[in-house]
Amino acid sequence: MEQKPMCLCTHQAQKQERIITEMADNYLEKQYAEYEARKAAWEKERKFGIAKKKTVANAQPTPKVVETEKPAKDQPQ
Repeated sequence: MEQKPMCLCTHQAQKQERIITEMADNYLEKQYAEYEARKAAWEKERKFGIAKKKTVANAQPTPKVVETEKPAKDQPQ
């Protein structure tokens, strides 16, 4: 049986599809590798009890209250 020659547009479409599939596979592999690295770091932290020190900066400082003596209205001066 003789193989039918493929149309140029079909060949290009298949080639483009392979490229897109390969790019998607590479992206997914990279994402999964990053996930595994984060997971390993989390498990190590959990296993050894290494706690991250989070610094929380106060967004607004607490106001200082300065009390001054005011003469009372009822009392004579």
